[in-house]
Amino acid sequence: MHQDWPKWLKLMAKKLGAKQIASAQSLHPLLPTETDLSEALLAIYRLQTTYKLKAKDMVAGILKGKYYSHDKWGVIECSMLGLFYFYKERYTYAIDWLKLALKLYKHSNAKLIKIMDWTFVAILEILVEATRISGRYKAAYIYANRTLARKPNDDYMKRQVEQLKELSQLPLVPNVERNSNKLYKKFCNRPYPPIVKGVSCHYLRSTPFLKLAPIKMEVLSQDPSITYYHGLLSDVEASTLKNLSRPLLHRAEFFDFKTNLYAMDYYGQRTCKTARLDDHVHEVTEALNQRVSHVTGLLLTDSEKLQIINYGMSGHIHEHIDASKRSSEGEWETGDRTATALAYLTDVEQGGETVFPLLNITVVPRKGSVMVFYNLQLNSQADERTLHVSCPIIFGDKWIATKWIRDKAQMFIRPCPIHFKPLPKSDLLPEMEVTNDLDFIREEDYAGSLMK
Repeated sequence: MHQDWPKWLKLMAKKLGAKQIASAQSLHPLLPTETDLSEALLAIYRLQTTYKLKAKDMVAGILKGKYYSHDKWGVIECSMLGLFYFYKERYTYAIDWLKLALKLYKHSNAKLIKIMDWTFVAILEILVEATRISGRYKAAYIYANRTLARKPNDDYMKRQVEQLKELSQLPLVPNVERNSNKLYKKFCNRPYPPIVKGVSCHYLRSTPFLKLAPIKMEVLSQDPSITYYHGLLSDVEASTLKNLSRPLLHRAEFFDFKTNLYAMDYYGQRTCKTARLDDHVHEVTEALNQRVSHVTGLLLTDSEKLQIINYGMSGHIHEHIDASKRSSEGEWETGDRTATALAYLTDVEQGGETVFPLLNITVVPRKGSVMVFYNLQLNSQADERTLHVSCPIIFGDKWIATKWIRDKAQMFIRPCPIHFKPLPKSDLLPEMEVTNDLDFIREEDYAGSLMK
């Protein structure tokens, strides 16, 4: 003891765990922020509500019938999602997640969950509210009684039990939940439409270059023109474009016409990162421009810089048209966006389709392929039929390169006939909650107003 006591005193004088605490605190700047958490929840919400995924399947790692290995979700994750859906007023989803949390509770570390403030009773209380508000009074009555059994002195829950006892005698009439009428949620989860009349496939040999190296051409629509060119880029070229853009990638922004300012899109209208590449930054960008010009017959004079877009988990773009609805001579010295050439730089395992809802056309990303569609009528007015969406990514990531070809350089290539009859304005767009404010008034990046 004579020898050991000084050592014990020295040990007791130390601040045990100080190094571990300091190490943990040094990681704080790397931890997810409140914005990160909110956006992750929104991403899961977007996937589940778009593709009608079941909570139990998601916990098991099954997404649209495919199993993916994953870290297991437990009580905390299910409870957090249940609370999130509750505040989003999507009570059916909230109830599913909360019931799953209760089911997992008995197999979990109760002490750890309690530290995170997710007690069994706390989950029950949210479940009472979700079932009550949604008109499921019998279920609410059962959950209220279970809650009261654990909190016998809770006056609020006592009143709930009394009220729900009477309401539970009424027939079940669930309240109608607020449903989104966003186009991507209506069209991204449907089966691929059958091949329509007029679709054709052949080799394109329209120029001397293409006579030597013909391109596989698939006509998806003749009016408006939508064409899919297979194998226009090699795997090496696709990888080169991705590598060139990686250091330049930044969060996609939108232009708010109310404030006349660019802002980060934290509202989930466009979840991706973007970068711009100069036409002559690399031989691959020059080659892609040349090939686009060959297959379209259009001049790329004054066309916009190549835009690279990377979509991650649940990445998408909501319904929009690439042509401007507000363009004026001052804003568009080189004209509007007459055509879009969209090159797919990756395959996508699930999700990520480009859908044209008004034309019943769904395009699956295929690495190395390029889709070209015309945004303008011959009178340079927007063709609203080319409204399109990019469906949320379920698994994997999606890279595309977009080349917007401007109008004025094509005046002798796509002239407007004297007696041209423009298309009537679509009556469907207002019903589908399309803003028509998705104007691209600057070259730097995407611009559009928020949909409310």
